[in-house]
Parts: sequence; structure tokens; C-alpha cells
Amino acid sequence: MKVTFEATVDDFIDVTLRSVPRGGVYYFNLLFTALVVGVAYAAIGYWFFSQRWIAAVIGFVIGVVMMVVYNYNARTRKLREYYQERKLVNGPVKIEVEIGEDGLTFRQDGDTVTTAWSNIEKIDETDDAIYFQRRGNIFSAVRKRGFASDLEKEEFLILAKRLMQEHAPSESSA
Repeated sequence: MKVTFEATVDDFIDVTLRSVPRGGVYYFNLLFTALVVGVAYAAIGYWFFSQRWIAAVIGFVIGVVMMVVYNYNARTRKLREYYQERKLVNGPVKIEVEIGEDGLTFRQDGDTVTTAWSNIEKIDETDDAIYFQRRGNIFSAVRKRGFASDLEKEEFLILAKRLMQEHAPSESSA
């Protein structure tokens, strides 16, 4: 069974963000940086406003809020810049996805990648896509806009789940 859709830069960013989730280190670095900038702004406020603590407190709050606001969606912005600077995605990219006995095959820009069913750990469905999670937390997505109907999407999903179950590694080999 095959499905074809056109992926946008936002689709590529979505899959990348799912594959590299935010962890504790990300939040620690954000908190540390916000606190350092807040302390710097507090010192500047205290020094510039004749050693008034209220100026230091206001400077600290401004510094912390500024860092949090700046870093909101920073990963998305950086990925968009990355894709655009390197011209990896120039407009919609035609992607063909095929379900076969040997695995899940994605074709785009002359490349073909097949993932064996035994390497797919999970299948998730959202409002706009079906996500296939492989070992190592690597995601692939099939956009629902590529299906002609809800029935076709359901058949695709049922077939994918069945093949994943049939080719799941046995407990003794894990």
C-alpha cells in the first residue's frame, strides 16, 4: 500500500523536534542562562540607579523574562534557519511511503530508506499525521493529507500495525 504527500519545511521541523526531545539538560541550561542574565541585569540596575534594590529586582525580572521569551521556540527557529540556509527544503518535497512485508519505505528526492518492521517500536496517530517511532527515538511521519479518504488512512494504519506486530522481536531475542 502506498501513499504520496508533499512535505513542507514545517513537517521536517516537526519530525526533527519529535526525534530530539527536550531533556533535563536543556531546561537546566535555560534556567542557568536566565539566572545569569537576570543577575547581570540586577547588578546593572543596582549600579545605575544609585544602589536601589528595587532597580536590582526589576533588572533581574527583566533579564529572566527576556531570556525565557527569547528562547521560546528557539529550537524551531534554529531548525528553520538550518533548513533554509542549507537549502535542504526548497518548497514542498514529494514523499512516497510504501508499506511492504519487508518494512516501511520512504522515497524522496531520489533517496529510498526502508526500515524493517522489527525496528519500529511504536505507531502514533495525531490530528495531522501518523508517526512511526524507530529505535533510538527516530521518527518518521506520514501526513494525513496524502490519503484520499479516512477509509484509506484507516486501512494504511491497520496494515502498518498488523505488520509491526507480526515482525516484532520475540521476547527471547530481546
